[in-house]
Amino acid sequence: MEYDTAKVDEVILALLHLNAQTDHGITRAWKGFDWDAMDRLHAQGFISDPNAMQLEGAMAGARTLGVQFEEVPVRGLGDFASALKGLRGIDGVLNADNPLFLTHRVRLVDAVAGRRLPAIYPQRR
Repeated sequence: MEYDTAKVDEVILALLHLNAQTDHGITRAWKGFDWDAMDRLHAQGFISDPNAMQLEGAMAGARTLGVQFEEVPVRGLGDFASALKGLRGIDGVLNADNPLFLTHRVRLVDAVAGRRLPAIYPQRR
């Protein structure tokens, strides 16, 4: 099915605005939308980097605890297997909260559990 990406981007931008919250002078919105659309909105200057804010807190916590934190980018289902294979010599996994991992969470949980790694997931189920 073909669709007008500009209209999709407008709708997503409106939804981001509706659920935005300002705390300590920083306005944030939950960005659980299509990654391609979020990248387009970022490229046009409408939103901050959709990947940066999510990892900012994790990296700060890792520095405080003296834990090495390494980001492994996964942008599509095709990247999933190679990213998991590339996780060597690690002590745990912090799962980003995004639609890709939510959709394929069973596959992710099974793969991480199969490697007997502790993990932090954004949802309980």
